[in-house]
Amino acid sequence: MCHMKGHLYECRQVQTRCRVTRRLRNKPRQPAELAADVVERVLTTDGDMYLETLQHALSWWQLSLIDVKAFLLTAALLVVGLTGSILYRVIVLLQRVDRTNIAIGSIANIICFDQVPGGV
Repeated sequence: MCHMKGHLYECRQVQTRCRVTRRLRNKPRQPAELAADVVERVLTTDGDMYLETLQHALSWWQLSLIDVKAFLLTAALLVVGLTGSILYRVIVLLQRVDRTNIAIGSIANIICFDQVPGGV
């Protein structure tokens, strides 16, 4: 197929890709058959390089998912902080409204009934 030495490596890559593609085209119908096919494929290919995961290429912090955990923790703290801030502002606003209503009610009592609240 390939006659030049410079293209020999490229030809081997193409041949390897074609071989891997042919092996992976066998699509099973059921999940149990898929598992059996994968096991058979690994046994017949003696664990070729294309079957290996890229786990060995990841650093320790990627393997332990520290970046994902840090993002989730930050998002959770942000949600809790925003919720707490909103609740605090609502409570303060309700206390101000309650004080205003009490003051207005006391003034109405004084005007209408000529009584001081809490007084005799």
